[in-house]
Amino acid sequence: MKRKQSFVKRGCLAQRRVAEVLLIATFSSCAAWGQVQSALASAVADSDPVPSLSIPAAVPLRLEITQTLTLQTGKPFRGKLTEPVYGPNRLLLPAGTAAEGLISDTPAADRSTRVNAKLDGDFTPLRVPVVRVTQLLSPSGAILPVDAVGTMRNAATISLGAHPPPSSIMDRVKAMVHEQIQQVRDMIHNPHKGDWAKQLLYSQLPFHPQRVWAGSQFDAVLREPLRLPLSSASAPIPAADDVDLTSGTMQARLTAGISSATSKKGDPVSAVLVKPFCNPQGKLMLPSGTSLNGVVLQARPARSFARNGRLRFSFRSVSTSVAAGAGQHIESNLSSIQGQKGQNVALDEEGGTRAQPDKGRVLAPLVLGVLAVGAANGDNDDILRHGVTSNGFGFAARIVTMATSSRDASLGFAIYATGKSIYRRYIATGHQVSFPTNTELSINLSRR
Repeated sequence: MKRKQSFVKRGCLAQRRVAEVLLIATFSSCAAWGQVQSALASAVADSDPVPSLSIPAAVPLRLEITQTLTLQTGKPFRGKLTEPVYGPNRLLLPAGTAAEGLISDTPAADRSTRVNAKLDGDFTPLRVPVVRVTQLLSPSGAILPVDAVGTMRNAATISLGAHPPPSSIMDRVKAMVHEQIQQVRDMIHNPHKGDWAKQLLYSQLPFHPQRVWAGSQFDAVLREPLRLPLSSASAPIPAADDVDLTSGTMQARLTAGISSATSKKGDPVSAVLVKPFCNPQGKLMLPSGTSLNGVVLQARPARSFARNGRLRFSFRSVSTSVAAGAGQHIESNLSSIQGQKGQNVALDEEGGTRAQPDKGRVLAPLVLGVLAVGAANGDNDDILRHGVTSNGFGFAARIVTMATSSRDASLGFAIYATGKSIYRRYIATGHQVSFPTNTELSINLSRR
């Protein structure tokens, strides 16, 4: 009897344990199913039903400010893209796309700029703007949040052309007069001609407000990928059946800067396509973003006595795993490149770049020397002559000489201006040839 009761008790305990295990398993499975449902719901909630494209980080947005601003941190601005942005096989952002942002920082200008400004009579603590683009307005009306930061760009596109032959002083005078007339015409037709007059005035003052002038251009580099809806992009370009890299012109940008001051013969040069490379029928051969590999062929730094730098480089191969022409050798030479305006860069027939002598190398010191001789022969009472001959130090020099009616003061400023002009054009170190990161260039392909 006792043994029977013991078996009953054991059976009851076993049933209770089984029930407990089943109960725990049931709760665990419910909890797991709840987690799965929660994850699914979260995935559905986070997913975007609208197909989209993206522009990767480190791609520059080239924009132009459309209104004059006070140089002040936090100042908002409006602008527009001056150049389109392409994806691998389609246009993503056309030129003219509206942009908005703010001035995020105002660091001091580089030492050379500040020293030269003081030598010209400008004692303003010069600063440079750093802008941050916060949003774009696509042509479809979509507002695209952006995080891109960049600095002002001071470059002009230089096209292929032979060096001008030596000319007489009279020919140079005619060319300079023609250039001045063209500048006046451009100023008259410039929508920001009022700003041009203010810039001219400010350049002569010892202290002046600092502005970001309308028309100023910036390279704002994306710090994060820019996502945009598929509807705002153009249709994809159909692919070509084969890739022919023996003709045509590629549009690219440097991914690392090069300079005649630091580059050596044999140094690598890298670039990427900024625009899809197509055949004459408009079919895609190489997508935007394709890597180009090149080498420095010649590099000579600028030296004293106004000897300017030289830099020659060429691209030798295409490196991509996407295109059919992966790793293919190419023969190429530059047909155009964006050069810094102050360097007076020229491009020769072989695609080499060099800094040209200043356009006023002969004429400017000659004119200033004539004015200095006129100041030496003038009278103290000739106030108008004092105002004309007192060059090289802005309005401050003219005001001082006209107020004091001093021939010696006028002569002193005239000699200072002449000496400064001669030093900069004949004695100081010449211009380097520098192409910073994201410099755009055109590359002609050939069969040779």
